[in-house]
Amino acid sequence: MTDKTAAQELIRIQKAWEAEFPEEDHSAIPMITRLGIFYGYYRSAYENLLKQYGLRTSDYHVLGTLRSYGSKTPLSPSALSKFSLQNKAGMTRALDRLEKAKLIKRHPNATDRRSLDIVLTKRGSNIAEKAYRSDMEFAQQLLAGFPMSDQEQFRDFLDRLIRNITNKVMSRDSRDINQVLNKPGSLAHYIADK
Repeated sequence: MTDKTAAQELIRIQKAWEAEFPEEDHSAIPMITRLGIFYGYYRSAYENLLKQYGLRTSDYHVLGTLRSYGSKTPLSPSALSKFSLQNKAGMTRALDRLEKAKLIKRHPNATDRRSLDIVLTKRGSNIAEKAYRSDMEFAQQLLAGFPMSDQEQFRDFLDRLIRNITNKVMSRDSRDINQVLNKPGSLAHYIADK
């Protein structure tokens, strides 16, 4: 489907819904539908990008977070989960996969034997760096043709959407997801507090 036909189809869908429910405000359809379409394409392309490194998105978030602190800096599983939208079970699964692939190591914490420290292996650090470079190249391709002022405005719009979904929609619809998104220190919590 070309951009023009996709846009025409979105207009057709909006008009059809307006005809079915004339009393409703349909002004959000063009934006939200486009976000959904973009997300579908983005997720597919992003997953394919990470597959070349043998990673899932959740794996990359763990490796990327560890690498951003320096390849030798240990982090706890709870500290890692603050930067991803994963619950404890999802984080454990990601850590299990990464350890099996010899990309991370788990060590008992030196001061609290009940806690674990997660560190990158040399191989994990190398893969994290390569995946990050590919990620940044991918991001530049997505934003090609957008001047910095447009990018800043778009970022602000997305921050507002994130605040709306975490503060208004999810707080009444999904306690579990809301707890993950709004846990103190998480990226979504930071954006929601702005």
